[in-house]
Amino acid sequence: MSGGNQQKVTIGRWLATGVETLLLFDPTRGIDVRTKRQIYPLVRELASQGTAVLFYTSELDEIPLACDRVVVIFNGRVVDVIDAKDANEQVLMRAAYGLPRDGAAA
Repeated sequence: MSGGNQQKVTIGRWLATGVETLLLFDPTRGIDVRTKRQIYPLVRELASQGTAVLFYTSELDEIPLACDRVVVIFNGRVVDVIDAKDANEQVLMRAAYGLPRDGAAA
């Protein structure tokens, strides 16, 4: 079974068993684009069923597809919480470096 199919089966199992909390660390790393696009709705389905889903991703374009909001941590502390629909690369990178969103001096 391919890595992508293994990921889908695993997430499907979680859907069936009703997990309460799920931590996903780069769950789409190394899988094809088609399979990635099948995983995002599965993650959202888990969240809609009441599962707390923490989705770590190194791919910024995944954020609006799989997340409702983004928590940005800088130097070990939460520096910003951003709605996923507003989480473009510029906003995320500014937050990651501890800079204000609007471009004003800190």
